[in-house]
Amino acid sequence: MSKMTGFAAALVLPVVAFATPHISETHSLTKGWNAIYIESTPENSTCEELFADMPVFGVAVYQSDADASTAQYDESGNEIEQAPIPYLMWVRGEEGASTLHAITGGNTALIYTTNAFELAYNGVPCPPKVTRSKVSAADTNEYFNLVGVSSDSTQVK
Repeated sequence: MSKMTGFAAALVLPVVAFATPHISETHSLTKGWNAIYIESTPENSTCEELFADMPVFGVAVYQSDADASTAQYDESGNEIEQAPIPYLMWVRGEEGASTLHAITGGNTALIYTTNAFELAYNGVPCPPKVTRSKVSAADTNEYFNLVGVSSDSTQVK
């Protein structure tokens, strides 16, 4: 066998592609607000695609790294104090004003639905995001690392 024939045979061999395995996720959502943990990034991860035929009015995703946002500066070069935006939001029909454009794994999502339904999709698994932020109490040097959402139903309207 000549060198050229061996080279041609190498080109004909099948190429094995290694793909990331997908998992299926299903969440039973009730009418109103639902808090779910998204384990995987959906194949159709844009909010418009994922929620296209579903009774979802809006979605909010907490950003644990909100205090690490890009700094803003004035004309003098001084940094402008700004409050971090802790939630990215998507609202149906308000895509231009929405700050959340895609659903990614490793996040907790608050989803407001107009009817109960099953949210089911396939996605690429993501490791949980574990980050900490130092937040100082107003009049002390103590730091807190608490993140939460109120479970008091009287506070949600």
